[in-house]
Amino acid sequence: MDRELQLLSQISNNEHVTQRQLAKDLGLSLGSINGILQDMINKGYINVQQINSRALKYIITPLGKKAKDLKTYDEVVVSYKMISKVRQMTKKIIEEQIEKGYYHFYLYGQHDEVYKIVKMSIIEAKRLHNVTYSEIETLSEADDTNGIVITWNNDDGVTTDNNLVLNVLSDVV
Repeated sequence: MDRELQLLSQISNNEHVTQRQLAKDLGLSLGSINGILQDMINKGYINVQQINSRALKYIITPLGKKAKDLKTYDEVVVSYKMISKVRQMTKKIIEEQIEKGYYHFYLYGQHDEVYKIVKMSIIEAKRLHNVTYSEIETLSEADDTNGIVITWNNDDGVTTDNNLVLNVLSDVV
């Protein structure tokens, strides 16, 4: 996500947030936060009001609100495109495997947002074709004579060299 958008969002939620808290929340250095804030002040996105000798209040200006809205719009568009690519790749994998005679799919990976996209695509394929699926927690649960493992993360070192384990994210970007 765009760093300015992250800061504008944080400030929208808490005008009294400190630079130290922003750095912690966003995983950036204090110097980076200070530089980005100075840049946003120069652009007219935020104003700073001194509350007391140790506290500041950040106020998003109308120009800052407009910038936040535009940046949010851009993020939504990029996210939607990525979701569409993941769905297309999942459908492609399913269709290619159906052509090879595989009608059972194992879903292997974290139950996160990508999982939901993959599962939605599998359910759609289930309606169109006579496919089945099951969720597995370990690769050893997959019957390699019966189905194909679909995964979406390689955090645990799963290799996709095996023709029976396919990662939907391999060719997405």
